[in-house]
Amino acid sequence: MSKMEKSVGNPHRLFHTGKLADIFSEVGHPVYDEEYDRPKPASPYGIAGWLNRGDKVVLYDRYDMWVVDLAGDSPFSSLTGEWGRKN
Repeated sequence: MSKMEKSVGNPHRLFHTGKLADIFSEVGHPVYDEEYDRPKPASPYGIAGWLNRGDKVVLYDRYDMWVVDLAGDSPFSSLTGEWGRKN
């Protein structure tokens, strides 16, 4: 089991295919509270919302927001241009 699975939970099913996929690692930064220091899994920063027909999800990391295409048709992107991490 990966660190992400231990911290956030199991990978999610992709929108149209039903295949399991690790949508969190696409972000490239932890989407869970990496400073959490307790003997249970850290909480995720959360989901900001959904785009289009629900086939894209907006995720938070500690500093920014990311769009992940659950259909796998387009690469992930940062809504904030990684401004939070850079500043």
